[in-house]
Amino acid sequence: MRSYVKPWCPVPRTPRRGLRTIRPGEVELNARFRQPVASGHPLQLRAWVARSSPPLFVLRAELWQAGQVRATAIGKFMEKRRTAATRMEDAACRGHPV
Repeated sequence: MRSYVKPWCPVPRTPRRGLRTIRPGEVELNARFRQPVASGHPLQLRAWVARSSPPLFVLRAELWQAGQVRATAIGKFMEKRRTAATRMEDAACRGHPV
């Protein structure tokens, strides 16, 4: 499965891990289901930054259920330049008045 998404809100900041907030531009997401995922059962999602070469960021993720990897994904994000318009959008995402 291959899909393209344009997120509305920026990636949240996580100061204790030393990550910075980025505003992703165009995104490519490739997800692969390796085994069926049962609905109504607990899941665990593990995600990490696989490569960080600004402005390109590559993230990987695994969906675990019952001790097995049920799905994997790779996402590529291009960081957008901040403009007055994007700063206003960011404020709106956080619930601040524009």
